[in-house]
Amino acid sequence: MSQEDGWTIQLVAGRLERTALNMLERGQGDGGALRYTLGERQGEPWFMVLYGRYPSREAAQAAARQLSSRFGVSDPWVRSLASFNAH
Repeated sequence: MSQEDGWTIQLVAGRLERTALNMLERGQGDGGALRYTLGERQGEPWFMVLYGRYPSREAAQAAARQLSSRFGVSDPWVRSLASFNAH
């Protein structure tokens, strides 16, 4: 799988870094599946927490259903890894 292949689950995103840090604290001990990344939206910093890397959209969607309750996220977003480079 290349850098752009595959899928991930975005658990949270927003302008407040504390939101991302809180999610990372909740996910301690997850075996390193959580990733914290910084992007930009409307000229402002955009803090995101991603979970896992999956070979297909379907695999990521199945994992997202299980993660909803584990992390208290009502609607995790399944995203292609390539979408991060499209902006």
